[in-house]
Amino acid sequence: MSWQDANGKKFSAGQTQKEKEYATKRQEKFAAGQKSYNELIQQAKNMGIKGVRVGMKRKTIEEKIRKHKS
Repeated sequence: MSWQDANGKKFSAGQTQKEKEYATKRQEKFAAGQKSYNELIQQAKNMGIKGVRVGMKRKTIEEKIRKHKS
């Protein structure tokens, strides 16, 4: 199985052990970031903040939450 990163680099069979570890760590970091991003969006929606959607920058969502709290 192979996957492709945002720059178009493919990670698949035929890699060295170091490359496999690097690819695995990148996938784990991406999954962790994606999870926290989705939780942030859900938090904003639960607060009733309008205009929050997937694809917005994290900083923008955090700013909307901050404004809503004050």
